[in-house]
Amino acid sequence: MSEEDQKPENDTVQRRRKRQQVRLLKLRDKEDRVRISLRLEATVDEKLDQLAELRGLDRNTAISLAIAQDWIACFGPPNAHSLKR
Repeated sequence: MSEEDQKPENDTVQRRRKRQQVRLLKLRDKEDRVRISLRLEATVDEKLDQLAELRGLDRNTAISLAIAQDWIACFGPPNAHSLKR
């Protein structure tokens, strides 16, 4: 493919790529993070699939959304101070 055939990235794509890079730089080192595996009952698994479909999300994002909604229901919305590190 020649240079003429390649379309230059538009501003939106460039900004999205830059935001992704900034977001990744803000993540803690892998050594500081914890990875867990969960086993879900079939009914919970089905509800997560429904949530993903209703919201137009992929499954992992639907799981993160469910966790965030449950967190807010238990502890309230985060304040600005808890979001800054």
